[in-house]
Amino acid sequence: MQQGNCHDCGKFRRSLHRHHLKPRSKGGTDADGTVLLCANCHEDRHGGCFANEVSPASRLKHSRNLKKKWRDPKFRARGIANMHKVQKISHSPENKAKRGKAMKNLWADPAYREKMSKSRKASWAKLTPAQRAKRTKGFQATYEERSERSRKVWAGKSAEERKLRSRKMLAARR
Repeated sequence: MQQGNCHDCGKFRRSLHRHHLKPRSKGGTDADGTVLLCANCHEDRHGGCFANEVSPASRLKHSRNLKKKWRDPKFRARGIANMHKVQKISHSPENKAKRGKAMKNLWADPAYREKMSKSRKASWAKLTPAQRAKRTKGFQATYEERSERSRKVWAGKSAEERKLRSRKMLAARR
């Protein structure tokens, strides 16, 4: 990525995209001419989101090429190693904590909670009575299983132990 002024809008950007004047999908190369565009202008040049531009034939060709590459043991080993590396980074305790904090902040916003509540109600309204019954039955079964587990855990505990355990559980939730 390069920085500079966008060819179309003229604004300075730290990150510019190289736009091929003759699309590479139609045999264009850097020699055919390129211009540096900001992300917004580049998207405008392509008529919207890049994903919408890919033709089914092009998508099929790309899929076939990837399948061929994945048959090569060296390519497969590199790809799997990269996936594991990405997973380690995204599932690290620090990143999990960041995501958790972000979600907590998001749900603290009353407007977001209201939006999600409306969304859930709308999706529930679209279900048939049979689907609703099936889901409700699933929730009830889960609740009963949890209740049974809870009864087993607390069965041999004294009242003092139950209070202490409850306080610990409440503190952990905060």
